[in-house]
Amino acid sequence: MVLYGFFVSALYGFLFSANSAAAFSSQSMLVSLGRISSYFYSPFLCMRTKLYILLTLLPIGSIGLIIVEVYVAVKRGQTEEETHVISNERTDNKTAVQSEGR
Repeated sequence: MVLYGFFVSALYGFLFSANSAAAFSSQSMLVSLGRISSYFYSPFLCMRTKLYILLTLLPIGSIGLIIVEVYVAVKRGQTEEETHVISNERTDNKTAVQSEGR
């Protein structure tokens, strides 16, 4: 569980690097809401129902994490492609200027 907390904190820091204070405060609030809700419904539900709730939320969270990772990878790939195109244009312009000078 400790490693998962570090991973989620690192993910928030990476995704919301421009506004990290708001991201970490939102994370703390959501963790607190999760703990409060589980504390609230715990005496009213049997163990089997609680396990069904957890086994339902686990795949939903995992799928959400996969979606975010794919989104970041695609976004990073587009940024690298744009950077590569810009650097190629600069190289082509330098080559054209050097060939005109000869």
